[in-house]
Amino acid sequence: MKTQLSENDYYESKAEDYEKSQHSLEDWRIASTFTTEKLNKLCKEPKKLLFFVGAVYECHTTRKKKFRTHTQLEILLDIPVIEDLKSFRDIYVYVAPRCLKDFKYNPLKSKETYVNEGWQKRKIGTNQNTHALNHTKKGERKQYGLKHFVTSTLHVLQGLTIEGIATEINMFSNEYNLWDVAQLLVLLSRTRRAKDIIFVGDHDTTIQSILKLMTMTSQWTDYIENVIRLVGNAGIENENNVETNRIRIFNFESYPLEYRSIPIPRCNTGYVYFLVSVKDTSKTYIGQTMDLTKRINQHNSGYGTDFTNQIDLRPWVIYAFISGFERRRRLMMSVEKNWQARRQYEFSRGVRDPKELARAGEVVIPNNEHTSLCLLLCFKCC
Repeated sequence: MKTQLSENDYYESKAEDYEKSQHSLEDWRIASTFTTEKLNKLCKEPKKLLFFVGAVYECHTTRKKKFRTHTQLEILLDIPVIEDLKSFRDIYVYVAPRCLKDFKYNPLKSKETYVNEGWQKRKIGTNQNTHALNHTKKGERKQYGLKHFVTSTLHVLQGLTIEGIATEINMFSNEYNLWDVAQLLVLLSRTRRAKDIIFVGDHDTTIQSILKLMTMTSQWTDYIENVIRLVGNAGIENENNVETNRIRIFNFESYPLEYRSIPIPRCNTGYVYFLVSVKDTSKTYIGQTMDLTKRINQHNSGYGTDFTNQIDLRPWVIYAFISGFERRRRLMMSVEKNWQARRQYEFSRGVRDPKELARAGEVVIPNNEHTSLCLLLCFKCC
């Protein structure tokens, strides 16, 4: 901007930097080169700030216990008096409406036009915050709480349409890599035309970085896909377009958190559940209930059945359960008895693994497309 404007059309405000020793009562003194370089990295206030008509800023000033958001744009429509800038007196800027995130100054518009469009005239002052530079020294910078609006983050741009973007994506560098495919989707959808996005850097590296980012999965990706397969498909069509049996089993193999974080359902539609003793995993119990959370608490507090009340077997954990009964008691009793019979059959075959016994619950679910029964296995499958 300094090369495009004459010397009479702008003023450059230089920050005043100071330093002194930590925990010292001495007066502040003019900062050294070391302190200035440190403050350049620590301070939001720039070392140099240009004031000219049409300059667009971001605000980060704190005044009278009120914080003005840095995402709100401000424009300078009149160059302040030079003496005021030299003395760091308050100046006036025009604050953009909160919904406006992208702006280009139009010199043909008057101040009245900007005010009618929602711009508000406000004072802006200086910031003077203290920063610890090291164990022995601290520094302070005095500058207006503004910085030139040049770039923005993807988070701020989300939901906006802007004129153009210049960015760099390099998944093979720690400086310009992204960590989620959603960031790429936001980036590619901010402009109306693809040619308005400029990718800085090597062409092949950019392409490989985009391909790598598009194939990345988060810790929840596989889990959510399994949930969608369970609740989103009434059935699966084969090659002859004939609907087969719907998916009725779900395990937490892809659950990204530990076992104790698996949520226990709190609705009262009815459950047939499979418990395993923590102290003796060969001991299992199959029952039914309308409130799964309440029932497991009863078993572990000694108010369950005679079998689960044995203190040498407590506590019990939910290993699997069948849901979707829609309060149909007869269906619950039928599934409970069939699951118990199936467990006894597996016992007779020498099966003792609680995972296999719990997984046997899939067999006892009625093969009926009109029922919504599903078996949920609350363990990480091997």
